[in-house]
Amino acid sequence: MKTGKIIYLNGISGAGKTTLAKKLQEQASEPFYWLSLDIFCQTLSPKKFLRGYDAFTSLLNTAKFYSSIGVNSIIDTVHIQKDTYEKGGLFHAALQLLNDCPVLFVHVTCPPDELRRRKTERGDYDADNQLSF
Repeated sequence: MKTGKIIYLNGISGAGKTTLAKKLQEQASEPFYWLSLDIFCQTLSPKKFLRGYDAFTSLLNTAKFYSSIGVNSIIDTVHIQKDTYEKGGLFHAALQLLNDCPVLFVHVTCPPDELRRRKTERGDYDADNQLSF
């Protein structure tokens, strides 16, 4: 059986990951499931069990499972913790869990002025505190 591909989009909130994921789905010559960390967090219930790492791990395991059965997926997530790229951080966890999958890691960026405009437009008034990693 053919292994499914994973496109892993990471970037700050408002950088354009979701827009990019949807465009990739439209333009790709084969189907891709869109797996959003925001949606995983919204659908975990009851909320008392929600911990960011649990939702993140669920997202990664879903992508890994899809890949194992030949289904392509696009991961849409954000890493903002300072230890993200260190051993034990979220990105390191992704590398470990997806190490045997065909995955393309993409860091999505956006100029600060455009990011402020987008965040203001959608009502996120704390934009200045979230402009960089």
